[in-house]
Amino acid sequence: MKEAKFDVTFNAIRQMGQNLYKNIYGILIEYITNSYDADASYVKIKIDRKKGSIIIEDDGTGMTLQELNDNFLKIGENRRKKYISTKTQKGRLVTGRKGLGKLAFFGLFYSFKIETFKDNYKSSLTVKCIQNAEGDSNLEVMIDDRPQAVEHPNGTIIYLSENTKEIIDNKNLAESIAKRLNLMYDNIPDDPDGFTIYLGENIINKSYRNELVLNHDIRFSYKIPEDIDRFTKDEEIINYIKDNEITGIIIAREKTVNIKENKGVILFARGKLCQEATYLNINPSNNYAYAHLYAEFNVDFIDNELEDNIGTDRTALSETKTTKKLFDIIEKLIKFYARLYDEDSKERTEKKLQNFKEQDIYLDMKKEIENIYNKVIREELFKLINIQLKSNSEEEINDKSFKSFRELIDSTIPIKILNSNRRSKNDFKDNITTSYDCLIQTLKDKYNYNQSDGNALFNQIYAEKSKFYKLSSDANNLSTDNQKNLVKLMREWGEAVVIARNIIYHTNDRKCINKNLSIENSKRFLAMIDLFLEMDNIFFSSINS
Repeated sequence: MKEAKFDVTFNAIRQMGQNLYKNIYGILIEYITNSYDADASYVKIKIDRKKGSIIIEDDGTGMTLQELNDNFLKIGENRRKKYISTKTQKGRLVTGRKGLGKLAFFGLFYSFKIETFKDNYKSSLTVKCIQNAEGDSNLEVMIDDRPQAVEHPNGTIIYLSENTKEIIDNKNLAESIAKRLNLMYDNIPDDPDGFTIYLGENIINKSYRNELVLNHDIRFSYKIPEDIDRFTKDEEIINYIKDNEITGIIIAREKTVNIKENKGVILFARGKLCQEATYLNINPSNNYAYAHLYAEFNVDFIDNELEDNIGTDRTALSETKTTKKLFDIIEKLIKFYARLYDEDSKERTEKKLQNFKEQDIYLDMKKEIENIYNKVIREELFKLINIQLKSNSEEEINDKSFKSFRELIDSTIPIKILNSNRRSKNDFKDNITTSYDCLIQTLKDKYNYNQSDGNALFNQIYAEKSKFYKLSSDANNLSTDNQKNLVKLMREWGEAVVIARNIIYHTNDRKCINKNLSIENSKRFLAMIDLFLEMDNIFFSSINS
């Protein structure tokens, strides 16, 4: 037997690139993470959609010609072997592993060029897809014979051209990248320059990602491992998370999450997406909390093993012993989250209701209802207000949401003195006679008065030196003259009520009702009596109370 080699065609390589990197953000992420691994502080991406080209530039360590040859012309080489026990010079964990990222451009472009600068030397490599007369495609790969001496800072520039699919706009592209990368960061002592991505006018840094993904529309948020004790007391789960240094955040959004990639659980390994949004084996319809869920966890440990736990396209973890255990733990956490969501929602609702009940708007409504004399009506209105509060509890409770309810209270007050069996009647005779009789009986009961009716009742109860009433604290705060005027007002008001009742009730033809009186005017009579009772309730109390 003799040694042989696989003859891999360009079509096979291109198909591999297309299958792995179907979207422009997938291609860009591969080159962005290459720059990150090269200790770059920035990556600048410029897109010319008319020409169908992209330029990707960084200020990383760059490559020598030999490194360029090794890194880009050897497919599938595990470039992380040299970092198993160490990190990059800046202390970064290397994200690249499979050696397939160099195939990224084959998904959407026909031409690729790289210029890399290291220690004032430039090295170049060009890859083009050439189509012959028969329609077959082949690769034309050109690399420098020797590096070129130049004065240029270290770094790498990649040119992608002849794209085959439309490139989405920069804003949406920036958001897609930020959702799938979690390695942008601001300066730290060991790496003061940090790592930032510039995509046209968009600056993709830690602040940008936090605002886009984490710090908005938050109902509740829980940090892992800081809040793990709120989820469970199970030592196995707690120790698993701490031993494997799993960190992350679980967020309950204020609004229902509709976009698939923005809800569920997302996993990152070494700052790079390794599991797209999933609910694992949980049925999202089992609890309302899942409709508001976004969670992301950093599970770097799964990328430290010799066994490959991450799928090649990084959209899902491979099924291994390690990932099965990880999924089991996360699934339990998310189930605990549903319980915690319900508990915290209930507590938040109770706090909102309590705060609202301390505000003037509620206190005013409460006072209005309490001043209604009919006990049945009072109880029913308080039931309605509690239903209204409950229906508003998930949102901010405000005056606007209670506008119609306040109108209901206001419309109830003018007929508060009617007996329950008369409340719905429009017969003005019933309204007038019932309300007048109610007024007289209410005053008799309150002041323990059992003498004559009519004008005599008002003149005796509200006499200047009455033996029936005493002034309330509100009335005592008035000046002496105003107190006298108040008592005089009540006497004269009562007399006016008697006169009005007699005019309405006794007509010239002695039919005991004025046929010209409208229902609305009869209701105004009720309002006059209501206001009288209101004034009496505020400023007067029984001498025996």
